[in-house]
Amino acid sequence: MRFPKIETFNIDDLDLDESNPRFGVAPDQAGCINAIASSADSFKKLMRSVAIDDLGEPLLVLKRGKKRIIMDGNRRAAALKVLYQPDSMAPSKPIATLAKSLSPQCVVDFTSIQAQVSEDAALIARTVYERHSAGGGISRVDWSALAAARFGFHHHSDEAKDWRAMVLLHEVEQKKSKWLSFINSNQYSHDVFRRVIRGASALSIINSGLFHEGNQRLSKRPPAGSYDTAMKVAEQALSWMKAGTLNLSRKGGTFADSDRVESMLRAVFFPGSADVGNTSEKSGDASSNDDGEPTSAPDTTATDRGENNDAATNNDLPAQPPAQRSPSHLLPPSEAILSALRGNDLPKLNALYRSLTVISLNTNAILLWVGAWAFLETLGASKSGHVQDNFGWLRNKAKDFAAGNRGLKKDLSQAIDDIQSEGDCNKHSSEYYSVSALKLKPIFRTLEPFIVHVLKLPDPTR
Repeated sequence: MRFPKIETFNIDDLDLDESNPRFGVAPDQAGCINAIASSADSFKKLMRSVAIDDLGEPLLVLKRGKKRIIMDGNRRAAALKVLYQPDSMAPSKPIATLAKSLSPQCVVDFTSIQAQVSEDAALIARTVYERHSAGGGISRVDWSALAAARFGFHHHSDEAKDWRAMVLLHEVEQKKSKWLSFINSNQYSHDVFRRVIRGASALSIINSGLFHEGNQRLSKRPPAGSYDTAMKVAEQALSWMKAGTLNLSRKGGTFADSDRVESMLRAVFFPGSADVGNTSEKSGDASSNDDGEPTSAPDTTATDRGENNDAATNNDLPAQPPAQRSPSHLLPPSEAILSALRGNDLPKLNALYRSLTVISLNTNAILLWVGAWAFLETLGASKSGHVQDNFGWLRNKAKDFAAGNRGLKKDLSQAIDDIQSEGDCNKHSSEYYSVSALKLKPIFRTLEPFIVHVLKLPDPTR
């Protein structure tokens, strides 16, 4: 048996779990009871049952220092506390009145409450999870998806799924109290919330560098602006649910499938993109530039067939005429970067940059982010003399380049961080990947003068 010994306690010596996964974080013991009794009718039925039939199964209690915290059985324990001290513990007058009326027939010995006890938090966490959310296990009362996610978050459960969504929801609960009542209402769907966070991560709206993979929490040094953007996504998801425009109903066109979620996210976070939501591009079709003027897609036939690739040189890179605008779904080639590339004997770097400018930012996002990562890695390797950390070398050079301009220094560092983190995520994560690389447009605009500067540095091998 996991808990062979049953101990007895005075009900006053047992604390309700103020991080109860059913309702989130409560400020104190009274707050726990208020949350548990939020459905007054259900709580009254529970009080009658406990008063007449006793506690039933022993509580599950965690020993933590001098405290004895109830990890399973909080609803029953809350009913016991109200029955024991209705004047001080009842959350409302009607409940206090009921508690007093039940006193003559109450069979509970409030000084001898049975509980299974352990100091092993991991063992208790596993037991609680199995009881309430391990489908097919020994579930007592099934938890909602939100309750299971909260439990996994607070106890670092290996079973926790989509923990990033719970990290952000916890931040909302802590920092945006106006949403608490909605989150704990029947209108909130944690499944929908998870889908929005997952979609925003896939679209690279939420920066993977915001999270610390090891401890499943926010990073202590997140990329600049990533926290505010992620919080905006989280609140947007709640707004959509509250308005009824995104849910799990298959009627009325509001079902939160991945296509609808990503379409809604793009409308909010990429409003200026000409082909937002368009995932079916045909080679050779006319596109529009940022001004809505039609342009032709670049001719990549030779590149796609592999013709003349073996003989590619710096001079094979076409210089884009200044008057020609790149289609909105492509990374616009920079004449300054192209010119600087032609002044170097770096065929791999040339090929990488050319590839970045002819692949769709929407439909080939993984290739774009990994390609951008490879471009910067190769740029650093070719000019640093092959130091061990090429991204670190680029960051140091960016600081020197932007000396005296604090804003530029910050922007360059952030741009380099974004490419490294997104590239690493797409290369190494088994779960998350990017489906849009539109963010690379402003990133390369920011990096352009610095890239040109680095390309003009002397060859370290000479």
